Amino acid sequence: MKKIVLFNLVLFIFSFHLYAESPEGLEKFSPGARYIGSGRAGLANVESTISLFWNPAGLASMIEPELETETPPSTKGPDEFFTDEAFEKLFEESTEKQKISRVVERSKFHMELMGSYTNLTMDRQELYSGISFTLFKGVLGISTLLNKVTGIDGYDVNGNYTGNLKYQTAGIITGYAWQSGASKFGFSFSGYQESLDTLLVYGGGINAGWQMKPIPLLDIGFSIKNLAGAYNLTGVENIDGIRKLDTIILAGFTLSSPPPSSSIKLLVSFEYNMDAVDTDSFYGCLGLVYNVTKNFNIMAGIYRKTPSFGFGINVRNIALSFAVNKDPLNTGFQELAEVRLSF
Repeated sequence: MKKIVLFNLVLFIFSFHLYAESPEGLEKFSPGARYIGSGRAGLANVESTISLFWNPAGLASMIEPELETETPPSTKGPDEFFTDEAFEKLFEESTEKQKISRVVERSKFHMELMGSYTNLTMDRQELYSGISFTLFKGVLGISTLLNKVTGIDGYDVNGNYTGNLKYQTAGIITGYAWQSGASKFGFSFSGYQESLDTLLVYGGGINAGWQMKPIPLLDIGFSIKNLAGAYNLTGVENIDGIRKLDTIILAGFTLSSPPPSSSIKLLVSFEYNMDAVDTDSFYGCLGLVYNVTKNFNIMAGIYRKTPSFGFGINVRNIALSFAVNKDPLNTGFQELAEVRLSF
C-alpha cells in the first residue's frame, strides 16, 4: 500500500519536473537573479560563479591579465659606469635591451563568493552557493545546490492521512574554464541526489560551454548540458534502474548598444531538448538589460511565455540582484535574490 502511495507521489513530482526525470526540471527552478530576471537569455554573457550552472565558459570572465615588461639584466659592473668608453658601451647595451625587451601577460588573482536564494511557489525553497578563483591560466569553480519542499502530505490508497513527507534535492557542480584568443572554453561535472521518503534518485552529467566576442558589441555563446549523463532511481517497485539524462543544447547571443553609452543589451537564446518526447522540446528566451547608471541596472525578459523582471546594484566589490518571475506552473510569482562578493 505504501509503495502505491509513493508511486503516485513519484508521478506527481515528475509531472512538476522537480529534478528527477530530466534536467529540464532543474532548469525550470534554477538559480541566479541576474539570469532569471533577464528571461534566462544571457547564455552568451553569463559570467562568474553562477555560470557553472548555465554555461561553464563564463567562468573565464574572471581572467584579468596584467602586462609586464621583461628586460634582460645588465652585465656591467658598477665600476665600469664611470669611464667614457664604458658609458658608450652601456648606451649601446641599453639600446639593444630595448630591442629585445618583451611584454609578458600574467594572470591576476581573483576570487568570488556568491549565494542565491529562490522562494518558489508551493512551499519550495532553493539555495545556491559557490566559490570561483583563478588557477594557473584559467578559473576553477565549485558550487552547491539545495532544494527543499515542505507541506507534502502522505495518504494511503484509502485516503487516510499518513503524515508529512520529506523531499530534498542536493547537488554539487565543479568546473574549469580558460580563455584562448577571443574565445572562452569551459566544462563542468554535476552530481545530484533527490530523496522522497524511501524513494532515492541520484545521478550526474558532464557539461561543456563556449563563449566568443567575434566583433565589437556582439557576444555569442553555446553550451551542452549532460553531454554525458545518467540517473538511477531506487525505492519504487518496477521503476528501479539507470536511465539517461536528457541532453539539452543552448545557444544565444547578446547585442550591446553602440558607444558612447552602450547602456542597453539585447539578449536572445534558444534551448533544445534532444531527448524530449513531446513537442515542447524547442523554445526561445528573450531579455533586455538597461544600465541606468554605472552601479544600477534594470532587467526584464520572457521565457516560455513566462515574464520576469529585476534589478541589480553594484557597490565596489559587492553586487546585489533581485528578480521576480512567474512560476512555470502558473501558480504564482516567485522571488530570487543574489549576492556576489569579489576580491
